[in-house]
Amino acid sequence: MNDVEAEEEVDVEGTRIPSPSTAVHGHLEAAVGQFNTMGVEVKTIIDVAAASDSERDSFTKFRKAHANQNTNATVNNFAHGICNRLIQYNDLYKVCIPEIDSDPREDLKSDLTGLLIIFVNHSISNFNDNIIFLKKEINSGKVNGDTKDIMSMCLENFETGISALQESLHILLTQTGIDVYQLSMINVENYVSECVEDFEGNPIPNPPEWQSRYNSSWNLLGLILVMSNLIKCNRVISCIP
Repeated sequence: MNDVEAEEEVDVEGTRIPSPSTAVHGHLEAAVGQFNTMGVEVKTIIDVAAASDSERDSFTKFRKAHANQNTNATVNNFAHGICNRLIQYNDLYKVCIPEIDSDPREDLKSDLTGLLIIFVNHSISNFNDNIIFLKKEINSGKVNGDTKDIMSMCLENFETGISALQESLHILLTQTGIDVYQLSMINVENYVSECVEDFEGNPIPNPPEWQSRYNSSWNLLGLILVMSNLIKCNRVISCIP
């Protein structure tokens, strides 16, 4: 029996178990099998020591990619699970997962504070777009005087709101253990709601494009409040508004 054959099995108190090299070989073959299912052509590796540098490199890259996929799946399960708890709040439920999935920062998707940061960040972008839209409409000469006045008031409120969101985002990114309900972002909803209330109390119809934009802003603010409530209430479902 040569050295390789002598290494195949080890007798431990009468029980035959694979040698270390056999066990490693088995794991490697299983991984190579997975590698092949991904459409990558690799030859069967007989032994770790027999693998070429390129084979070792390919195998290492595969294992890292596989580990990243598992990590991302766990993160997505957490984030999507939070969104699924909002199913009774249809408008928020419909935008929750798309907003999270559209953000590339996977490191923020594994806890509630990270999700809150995502929603605040997206709200800032949304508010900025709406501020640009409102300024354009106000200066276009296409809207009548009353509509222009209401849009001007909306513009002021959105500018106040974006300042509060930016301030809150800075605190979330630089401080820990904060009481989220003490952040100015919590009151932004009050500023924004005045825009639609002024249109509703006026015979002037709310411009359709602005209504759509407003709804998007309102839903993002709702997601901010939901995450804040979950953080404040220690993840108790009954605390969701």
